[in-house]
Amino acid sequence: MIPSPANIEFLHSYLVRSNIKDEDYKPSGAILSLRGAVFNLIYKIFERADEECSIDISFKAGEDRSQNNSTRDLLVKVLEASVEEDRSDLTALLADNLLSLTNGRTGAGLLFVIGGKAKGHSRIMLCRFPADEGIKADDDGEELKVEVMQDLFMKNRNSYKAVFFDKLGSKSTRREGKAVDKQVNDLRNPTSHYWIEGFLKCTLTSSPRAGSERLANALREVFNTTRDLNEKEQIASVSLLLPNLAGHTMSSRGFLEAANLSSDIVDKIEERMGTHVMNESFVLDKTFFTAKFRFRAKLLDNGVMISAEADKYDEVVQESQEDGKTVYRTTGKMVDSKIQQTQAGRPR
Repeated sequence: MIPSPANIEFLHSYLVRSNIKDEDYKPSGAILSLRGAVFNLIYKIFERADEECSIDISFKAGEDRSQNNSTRDLLVKVLEASVEEDRSDLTALLADNLLSLTNGRTGAGLLFVIGGKAKGHSRIMLCRFPADEGIKADDDGEELKVEVMQDLFMKNRNSYKAVFFDKLGSKSTRREGKAVDKQVNDLRNPTSHYWIEGFLKCTLTSSPRAGSERLANALREVFNTTRDLNEKEQIASVSLLLPNLAGHTMSSRGFLEAANLSSDIVDKIEERMGTHVMNESFVLDKTFFTAKFRFRAKLLDNGVMISAEADKYDEVVQESQEDGKTVYRTTGKMVDSKIQQTQAGRPR
């Protein structure tokens, strides 16, 4: 089946400047024509949104834990406005909201609010082009003229941002969207938070595979790099939790807290993942997790834990049945020995 072509029904734009001290300042805006060079450029972005926007996001719940979200409510009103002037008043509120978060760090930007249909259903898309300077060269065949151009707005800058939401409506409960944010990989940089968290009032979400594999990779990296035997033992023991936690929605931080790992281990994992990613929610998938973090661990009724890499477990641990009990045997050279204090102050 051939997908329906993208169709833009309205296109609004606002210039949102930075470091404005005038309290009465309002971003300049315009309802743009649905034809011409600017429209053609925006149409390509709208049409390719599914390819460019690969970050899963979702509207945050309200502070009272309700499903109310002021940004989502405003976007729904924009989509459902029947009069273009009314819609323009609503998109101006979006520009005002972005202005309140725009400063010298973020810089000025050109905001586009685009609405229409894609894949046969409604779509609203927001794009922010960052301001920049450039040099224009004009060659008329006789003389080369070079001049500096101010307030150029470029899509290929590292701080270009865009997001779209499909099937939003007053009768819909849909909250998911997709985003592209060139700064989102630098999650410890506050600039990467203002667009998704501040302006959109959204949070990053991860698919079960992405969240599970990201957590497993971080645990494996810390396990392979630490020289602390107790840390290795703690990390290896997380495989005991999988049967109880698999299928549950949680963040990586929540998983580490459930595993009761030391603060040093948590800090090392956070350093690798970034604070923002540590707090993303996902459904823990045992299959994807164990594909990256392959440990087998067994906790005996006498308090002893036996663990080893899954691929080597059967080689280094021998199990046999004697007098109705399982006997575990292994042979190796002692490389370290420590007594670790638990939170209760008892050795483990």
